[in-house]
Amino acid sequence: MENSSSFITLKSRSNYLSLRKSGHRIYTQHGLIFNFQSNNLSYSRLGWTLPRYVGNAVQRNRLKRYCRESSRKLSHKINSLCLDVNIVFAKKGKDQFKNLRCIEVEESINEFITKYKKKY
Repeated sequence: MENSSSFITLKSRSNYLSLRKSGHRIYTQHGLIFNFQSNNLSYSRLGWTLPRYVGNAVQRNRLKRYCRESSRKLSHKINSLCLDVNIVFAKKGKDQFKNLRCIEVEESINEFITKYKKKY
């Protein structure tokens, strides 16, 4: 697990496709969907999907920064789950994520962790 950050990201398209096809889903309050499945590793891997309907490139990059920062803060909780996780920003309405804050992304990740521990 040699990496400068405290979490590992999903790299290949096949990982994202397998999560979409055979993974489980948890929906959170702020419009984020977490696709996940176990990975048989001693750590978790994270990825995020931000389609164009989320906003322009500036907004999408801001949301990616929020995901990275929140994942770093909560890496000790996430890594203990040993999952592959894809965070998807769901299509709800125009400009839904424009005013989303970093703390709300962090709350969504915490919500995912508590729902996961409760159900699985």
